[in-house]
Amino acid sequence: MTKKRLIIIAALAALAALLAIPAVVMGDATDTTTVTGQIGTYYTIDAPDNFSMTITASTGGNSGNKTLTAKTNDDTKTSVSISVKEADGDGKLSNGSNVLSSALQLSGSGLNTVTLSGTDQPLIQNGSLTGTPKTWSVTDLVIAQPAFNEVPAGNYNATITFTATFN
Repeated sequence: MTKKRLIIIAALAALAALLAIPAVVMGDATDTTTVTGQIGTYYTIDAPDNFSMTITASTGGNSGNKTLTAKTNDDTKTSVSISVKEADGDGKLSNGSNVLSSALQLSGSGLNTVTLSGTDQPLIQNGSLTGTPKTWSVTDLVIAQPAFNEVPAGNYNATITFTATFN
């Protein structure tokens, strides 16, 4: 073999070796990602669902036991205060034309007895929050319609707003 051919073969061999090196040296690339999540703070109040009650002028009527619950996942909160009011401002059942003469009343274990009106009134003050999530609950909330003056038959309603303040 001539010297020129040997140089060409050696050069080709060196070139082949150089081309093979990056594949071996580079390999597969890896990387990592850290995923973090943030759980937001929540505050909820679950008032009784809509319900009907049978009432009469002479005796009134009541809802029977209803459940009222307040919850939060905010560990800095230790108590809850709940106020109530009636949306029309008079605390009374009405059908648009007629209004009952006496306002609805709320009561239950550990609760203030409240006669509804259009202003917030304290139903519970500093009720203790316990557990996880932090919870306060009463299962014997009664919404009562005291006796009232006679009115025409029909469907009467009121909207009660429950507001919770977590302390």
